[in-house]
Amino acid sequence: MKLKSIQIAGFKSFADPTTINFEAGLTGVVGPNGSGKSNIIEAVRWALGEQSVKSMRSNRMKDVIFSGSKNRHPLNRAEVSLLFDNSTHWLQSDFSEVKITRKYYRSGESIYLLNNRECLLREINQLLLDTGLGEGSLSIISQGNVDAILDENLNQRRAVIETAAGVYRYKKQKQESKNRLAETQANVDRITDIVNELQKQLGPLEKQQETAAIYLQQQHELRKLQYQQLQVATSAVEQQQRQLQAQTKTTEHQQNQLVADVKKLQLQKQTLSEQASDHQQHLDDLHQQQLAETKLVEEAQSQQRLRHQRRQFLSKQQSELQDAVATSKQQLEQVQAVRQQQQVQSQQQQQELEHLKGKVTEQQQQLQPQQIKHLEQKLADTQQAYIVIMQTLTKKENELQSLDKAAQQDAANHKAQTQKLALVKEKLQQAHSNYQDKVQAHSKLRQQLQTEETQLAELETQRDSWIHEQQRLEQQLLAKQQEFQQQRAQSQNLQSIVTGHKNLYRGTRSLLAHRTQLPGVLGIVTDFLKVPKQYVTAMETALGSALQQVIVADVAAAQAAIRFLNREHQGRATVLPKNALRVRLLSPTVARKLQKQPGFVGVASELVDMPADLNQVKQHLLGNVIIATDLAQATSISKAIEHRYRVVSLNGDVVNAGGSITGGKNQQKTTGLLQQREQLQQLQQQTQTLQTAVRQAETDLTAFQTRQQQWQETREAKFQAVVKLRSEVEIAKAAVVQQQQLVQQQKRDYQAVKLLLQNQTTTDQATSQRAQLVLEINDLKEQQLKQQSLTKEQQQQLSTKRTALAEQQAQLNTTKQQLMLAQERFRQLEHDQQQRTQQQQAQQQQQHNLQRRLQDLTTELEQIRATPDPQIAKLQQVITDLEVQLKQGKATIEMLQAQEHDLEKTIDQQQQLLLQTGEQRQQQTQQLKETKQRLQALHEKQTELSQKMDELPTKQVDSTQLTTKIKQLKTRLTELEPVNLGAIQAFRETKKRMDFMQSQLDDLLVARQKLLSVMNKMDQTVKEKFKATFVAVAQEFSQVFREMFGGGEARLVLENPTEMLTTGIDIKVQPPGKRFRSLNLLSGGEKSLTALALLFAIIRVRAVPFVILDEAESALDPANVDRFARYMKQLKARTQFIVITHRKETMIYADQLYGVTMQDSGVSKLVAVDLKGSN
Repeated sequence: MKLKSIQIAGFKSFADPTTINFEAGLTGVVGPNGSGKSNIIEAVRWALGEQSVKSMRSNRMKDVIFSGSKNRHPLNRAEVSLLFDNSTHWLQSDFSEVKITRKYYRSGESIYLLNNRECLLREINQLLLDTGLGEGSLSIISQGNVDAILDENLNQRRAVIETAAGVYRYKKQKQESKNRLAETQANVDRITDIVNELQKQLGPLEKQQETAAIYLQQQHELRKLQYQQLQVATSAVEQQQRQLQAQTKTTEHQQNQLVADVKKLQLQKQTLSEQASDHQQHLDDLHQQQLAETKLVEEAQSQQRLRHQRRQFLSKQQSELQDAVATSKQQLEQVQAVRQQQQVQSQQQQQELEHLKGKVTEQQQQLQPQQIKHLEQKLADTQQAYIVIMQTLTKKENELQSLDKAAQQDAANHKAQTQKLALVKEKLQQAHSNYQDKVQAHSKLRQQLQTEETQLAELETQRDSWIHEQQRLEQQLLAKQQEFQQQRAQSQNLQSIVTGHKNLYRGTRSLLAHRTQLPGVLGIVTDFLKVPKQYVTAMETALGSALQQVIVADVAAAQAAIRFLNREHQGRATVLPKNALRVRLLSPTVARKLQKQPGFVGVASELVDMPADLNQVKQHLLGNVIIATDLAQATSISKAIEHRYRVVSLNGDVVNAGGSITGGKNQQKTTGLLQQREQLQQLQQQTQTLQTAVRQAETDLTAFQTRQQQWQETREAKFQAVVKLRSEVEIAKAAVVQQQQLVQQQKRDYQAVKLLLQNQTTTDQATSQRAQLVLEINDLKEQQLKQQSLTKEQQQQLSTKRTALAEQQAQLNTTKQQLMLAQERFRQLEHDQQQRTQQQQAQQQQQHNLQRRLQDLTTELEQIRATPDPQIAKLQQVITDLEVQLKQGKATIEMLQAQEHDLEKTIDQQQQLLLQTGEQRQQQTQQLKETKQRLQALHEKQTELSQKMDELPTKQVDSTQLTTKIKQLKTRLTELEPVNLGAIQAFRETKKRMDFMQSQLDDLLVARQKLLSVMNKMDQTVKEKFKATFVAVAQEFSQVFREMFGGGEARLVLENPTEMLTTGIDIKVQPPGKRFRSLNLLSGGEKSLTALALLFAIIRVRAVPFVILDEAESALDPANVDRFARYMKQLKARTQFIVITHRKETMIYADQLYGVTMQDSGVSKLVAVDLKGSN
């Protein structure tokens, strides 16, 4: 047997239906981390009945259903099917292919299918038992669980060998036998208790049944005497019955004659009634026609008023739109004027910008730092020449010194030069310290400038976001204002209709309009009725025109209202006196029956609210109206209550009393009073919400403009600070350069003095040389004076040039600052100009929209003006004709009613006489009935006594003797009481039950012995199979371990060999070059390889159909991975391997590769590669 394919749909990351076909041999599944490879193994385990949510890496079972991704919606079902090739009938099934399917819905419903037939999980577990695929099998090893085989305790490892031995079936059967044995023992204990209790009951029952037998014998004698006594009484009652029957016949003949006379008179009355009814029906038809015509008139007048109001509303809106168009044009012109003014300012600013740029260029050209450098070079050359002269002069003066003055002069000169050197050195240090201070000040200013420039750049980057946010808020405010205006117009229009009662009939509207003249008028039904939203349609249908009926305080107020309508000719209306109405209620029987009917929502009066003082009005209108969910349920409910009451569905369909059905909808949907009130409330709420939204949008825009102004001020201040810092940095830089030059000058002076000091020596030249030396010295002094004069002159020129250069540099920095300000103003003008352009486009678009709306309103207004007014005059003439016909019909009906009244008097007289005769007959009948009842009671007693006696007495006895004997027997029976007559039957039943329980107890003891025998046999079988399998697996494990490790030794050891049913299993291993050690001391790779060796050993002992491994070799090095893969290749002829791997060493040996990818985020895809041909 092998696994042929897996079909996955909606399971975890496999959102699309995916089929994975497997061939015999080694199949590899590869793919990057997180692509869904491990979901394939979990799908197999899940389809085989896995119930542990944790082992499926989930929190809930519904987490296995694809939960959706960025571009995919979540699914409602997960489905996995496993198709097995069962041609060898490895599975105990007659089918050559076995398909196991599991479906799970997000609602929690789980379905198992076996060969497309729905089954229970128990059937699948039974099919897989001891096949290597069931519970406890090592056929499927999930990611990171390969070491779990070794990490389990000694007893848990035993389950691995038991699974290989195929004894799991016996263990399960033994557990079932234990459960049955426990049930059997419980039954034995229970039946033993029952038997003991029954034995206690038998003794008292036996005594009671003897007393009851005596009691029954004497009771039988009493019944015989009572039967004879009844025979005597029956004869007397039969004689009295015959007399009453004769009297009744005479009275019945008189009554029949009177009935014939009354029927004849009633027939004449019925004829008159039918004629009156026909006329009344015709009169009602005329009334209905009059009502219909009146309604048409009122509707026509209402339509006429609505068109007039609509025309006024459209005219007003047209005027407002025209004003808005004019305002928009004016705003557009203003925007264009501002934009033109900004263009002029932009051109002026650009000219100023060009002027400043030219000025900066000119000032930069005027700066001549080369001249300063040239003067500095000349000064340096002069100073160098001066030093040379000084050196020569010193040399000559030294030579001039006579021997006698050499020491004194030498010491004096040395002291003076030393003092001078110290002074020059002090000046040099002071100059250098000043230079460091200026450098630090310059660096600090540069850092401040960089910080300010960075903050300014951040503020500049926010410019576009401020602009977009302002545009968004302005557009949002405009949209909210437009929506608010539309909603407010609709609300005001509907409010005008409702408050002005323009949607009511003429008569109702007239009564409400003159309410001050009619103090008893309270309002219409709609004003007091509160209906939940879901019942509005049903109540509109149930009440119909009753919604416009007027509620008044009492009957007098109702009469006054009707007289007002008649007097003023203001139409017709129905008036409801609130305390004089008949309450309509359902019968209690119907109410109880409705509670059991499906689709029953409630009685209409219970689903709505009215003030407590109007409860009588509510019950009158809706007390007998039933509300159902839909038409089908309404029909069913009406049938159940025999069509006695009207049933209305929530959709407005009606099953009338009698069974007729009313329903359907018009093409143009009309809005009822309740719906208009509901719609008005919704519009008012929406208008209030929109008004709040508009205010909030205005507040947001104002707050934004405030924040924008603050940002603008912050940015302007920051820009000014940057410009100021840039100027300060340039000034500081110039000071640093100047101080640096001063330090260099001081260094040169120091070197010159130091050199003079070093060159001072004492000489002993001859006097003959003195004259020559004096001449040379004088010459050198003249040159020295000239050089000093020249040096002072050059220093003065250099100082003048430096001062001029600093002033020019300051002017240049000022001009640059003005240039930067001008550039910033130019950019701001460009930005403002762009905003004005966008504002101009928005104004143009708004103007276009307003003109289009104005054109639509003008068209609609012309259509309304072109619509003709209804013909109200013709309808009123028809109503007048109908009133004339109504008066004629009323006169005819009054004449027929007078004739009917005369006949009624005659019939009343005859019926009075008939009533007297009937009362007499009724008395006679009652007496006869009582006699029959007495006679029947006597016969029943006789029958009852005869049924209790074996034979009836035939001997006639005197009634006095009967009475005496009956009293004596009753006294004896009283002495025996109380008597338990049920003791006789109870004794028999208890004795029979005890015998039955004893037999049941014997059967249970035999069954318990049989169960113990079967369990002992199963234990022996388990021991034998377990021992044989353990020995075989131990031998194979040692061999496979050496092959997998390339040496070493491994053993399986029984913890307690004498207890084969419970003994644990220990594993001892010795890797190559090491000693025997505990499993906990093995490295991760050694533990994984040892676990795989045990798995392969079990497969060699008892092959399984297939093995699925999820990254089992992840902890192995390449060499061990190669051994692992080659070993699977050896076993693939007997076992099908499916391996999820990242290792190329395993992929090399695969016969088939599947790649799992996740191109679409969250959805796994499959790619197959057949490697047999490439190999």
